[in-house]
Amino acid sequence: MINQDLEYNKKILYKILCNIHNSSKMKIKMEDRNKELIEKLRSSGISTKMKSLEDCDFLIYVEHNKKIIGAGGVGGLFHVSSLQIDPEYVNRGLGVKLFSLIVNEVKKRNYSFLAGSRNPENTNAVNIHDFFGYMPIVQVHYRNDFVRDVVFMEFNNKGKIIKEILKIFNSKFGVFSLVLTIKIFRKILFKTLLTYTPEEFPSPDLIYAIRNFEKIGNVITEPNHEQMKT
Repeated sequence: MINQDLEYNKKILYKILCNIHNSSKMKIKMEDRNKELIEKLRSSGISTKMKSLEDCDFLIYVEHNKKIIGAGGVGGLFHVSSLQIDPEYVNRGLGVKLFSLIVNEVKKRNYSFLAGSRNPENTNAVNIHDFFGYMPIVQVHYRNDFVRDVVFMEFNNKGKIIKEILKIFNSKFGVFSLVLTIKIFRKILFKTLLTYTPEEFPSPDLIYAIRNFEKIGNVITEPNHEQMKT
């Protein structure tokens, strides 16, 4: 069943990549972070919507008429991925294409894992993550209007070990420890380890996080292939 799903995913991905390739006006580029690229991100408005892009070690981006319409990359000590698509260009397969290239690039650079954070109600992000096997290992309820999944993808034994360690947080005591740490060291943790700015995440409500804790199970959800055009 798993092998069949993987083959089906490959076919879906191939169709998406072909559609993008046939769009001659779109150019995909990759660069390590530099001042000129950061200015391009800002002028295009992409990093305004996702500030963490400016702290990525490398960026893979799509240009259309000399404007960046989508970008993704990885940065921070925890190899956190960031991905943002201009709202005018969603549902064209750009997110899938960029994330595919990001995964290939981190493998070339011998990363042991990728980590990230997502809004579980963001169906586009969830579908892309599930499609590539980027799975949640713990869910944190910061406040009543702010919930985030911590997602993880391992590439070797070192990555598997780190994943098992992080699973410790998938319990009430684990979430308590994690949220307390975030509350105390939020500015240092987000900027250094995760590339996110503290402003992107509210100061967590410790009591609310404990009361609303839900354990992430081992069941892998089926990706929604019908929506794989992000």
